[in-house]
Amino acid sequence: MRVAVTGATGLVGRFVVKELSDRGCEVSALARSPERTQGFEECVGSIEWHYGDMADEDSLRSLLANCDGLIHAAFDHIPDRFRGGEGNDPTRFWERNHGGTIRCIEIARHAAVERVVLFSSRAVFDGLKFVDAELHDDVRPRPNTHYGLLKYTNEQLASLYDDTVICSLRPTGIYGLTWPCERTKWWSLLANHFSGHGNSSLDSSSRTEVHGGDVACAAFILLQASEASVRGRAFNCSDIVVSDQWLVELVRRILQDGASLYPDNLPSPPTPQNTMDCSRLRSLGWNPGGFHRLWKTLIEIVDRAGLSDVYKSG
Repeated sequence: MRVAVTGATGLVGRFVVKELSDRGCEVSALARSPERTQGFEECVGSIEWHYGDMADEDSLRSLLANCDGLIHAAFDHIPDRFRGGEGNDPTRFWERNHGGTIRCIEIARHAAVERVVLFSSRAVFDGLKFVDAELHDDVRPRPNTHYGLLKYTNEQLASLYDDTVICSLRPTGIYGLTWPCERTKWWSLLANHFSGHGNSSLDSSSRTEVHGGDVACAAFILLQASEASVRGRAFNCSDIVVSDQWLVELVRRILQDGASLYPDNLPSPPTPQNTMDCSRLRSLGWNPGGFHRLWKTLIEIVDRAGLSDVYKSG
């Protein structure tokens, strides 16, 4: 299978490219420049790079030529902001992102790409307040940011095209070791805390997360699943509940007791409201890594960030 990936050098795109490469796919990947393509050494030989952006039709035609599927992960926003990613220019934000998505789908259709997976977000549900039950996939979204509304609007594009199977994936917060390591979620939180430079009052509020590798696996499943099971549908993608306070305590136990001592006696954070039910995705065979994958990731961060040395010296 040959799969095109937009946003290939972004947070989620890097996980997607690795997943596809590991599964033996040919990857046609879009990047803005060659300088952005570092960190893919494990995938050398399976990636064909194309350079441009979502406004560049020639780059998109080159990207999508002879592809069976498209995973659209590109998202133009101000640095380190998803919600609020429009900054002071929401018009440009919509033109670049929604316009770019339509442009990409149109070119994919003309290239006879059979399956398109659009990356959406749990932000489509942000306007639903104080919901005690889990939100299943067919709950009507109620976004309250440009980001959430953009993603929900992109989801609706699936109903416009009969000749291409389009579906959407709604990940919650995404964690996992990435390139460069310093961009990894919680890296700064943990490094600063255990070096004594962090905020002494850690946030105890709960939120949901999913590993980037599990998100990439979900996207691949949507490429492979039957047309009837995915056409026009959006799939919730969430796994575990965390808080900053809880994560720091987990790392403290790794540093004190060692990675092999599993913390069975540490209570999990309370479940937040508006969590997403992922039974539709699980029915297709998706099985995320849960706490075990989180534990492994925290051990990797401890090792890569040298936190053991910092902790001992402190």
